[in-house]
Amino acid sequence: MAKLTEEVSLEKELGFPFFFNPETLETRCGEGVSLGEPWFKTLAIWRSLKLAYNCTDEEGNITKQPNLEQYRNPHSIIYSGRRGVYWDNDQLWDLIKQNKIRPDITLLFSGTVADELIRTEGHEHLSNFPEIYETVYGRGGYLLFKSDGDEVKDVMFVVSEKGDHVVFPPGYKHISVNIGETPLVMTDWVSTEASPNFDYIRKHNGGPYWVVKKEKRGKKDGVYSDKNPRYKKNTKLRVIKPADEVELSHGIKIKKGEPMFNLVKNGHIEALDFLNDASDRDFYKKAFVPL
Repeated sequence: MAKLTEEVSLEKELGFPFFFNPETLETRCGEGVSLGEPWFKTLAIWRSLKLAYNCTDEEGNITKQPNLEQYRNPHSIIYSGRRGVYWDNDQLWDLIKQNKIRPDITLLFSGTVADELIRTEGHEHLSNFPEIYETVYGRGGYLLFKSDGDEVKDVMFVVSEKGDHVVFPPGYKHISVNIGETPLVMTDWVSTEASPNFDYIRKHNGGPYWVVKKEKRGKKDGVYSDKNPRYKKNTKLRVIKPADEVELSHGIKIKKGEPMFNLVKNGHIEALDFLNDASDRDFYKKAFVPL
C-alpha cells in the first residue's frame, strides 16, 4: 500500500495552525481558524501562458486550439488558494472589513507548462492599488511591470525566499512564478477594492518576459527568461530581491521571517493602510535590493 503524503504545517510561518498536502495542494486549518473561500486554476488559463503565442493573434483572439494534453491533464490543478484565511475572531474580522483589506493564501505546484515555469495567470489592479506578498514555503519569483499599451516602462523580477515580504508598487501588473523544486505557498494582504483584471496579460500571453526552465537561454542573475514578442517596446529585465526589513505605513517595519498575518492580530493594522492608496511612497524604493 502506497504511503500517504504527510501534511506540511505552516503554523510557525503564518502565526496560526494551517496545513497543506504537497502532492495535492489540499489545505486544512486548525482550531480557531476560518479556512476561507476555495478556488483553483487549471489549463483553462492557457491564453495567458507562453504556449498561447502561436495560437492567438495580437488582439488576443484564438487562431487555433492547442493540444493541451501534450503538456498535462487540462483539468488538473496548476495552482489554488483560499480567500479570507484568518483567525475565526469577530473582532479581528470587523477590523479587517472596516479597513477594506483581505488575507489570502495561494499554492502553486512546481514544474512547467511547455517550457515555462508554473505561474499564476497574472493580473493588474484597475484601482492601481498596491499589494503585499509573503513567501512562506518554497522559492518564488514575482514579475512586476508597468506598461502603457504595448510599451513596457519598467519590468523587474523579484526572487523571493522563505520569509521574504514583497511589496507590489501601485500601478504594477504582477505574475507569481514557482522557481523552486517544491510547491510554492504565498500569503498576501490586498484591498477588497483592488478590482483585479486579467484581460491585459491574457491578451499578451503573459508578461514582458516568460520565465523558463534552465535548459533555455537568456540567463540573468540565476533567472532564465525569454522576451515576449507581444510587447512591441520592451525594456531590460531587472532581477532583484526583497530587503530583509521592509517598511510599511506609519514607519512600521517587518523583518524577514516575521509572519505578515500577525500585523493585524498584534494591533498594527495601520501598517497596511497603504493597500488602499494608489499614490507613490518613498518606502517602495527601499523595499528591494540588488540580488
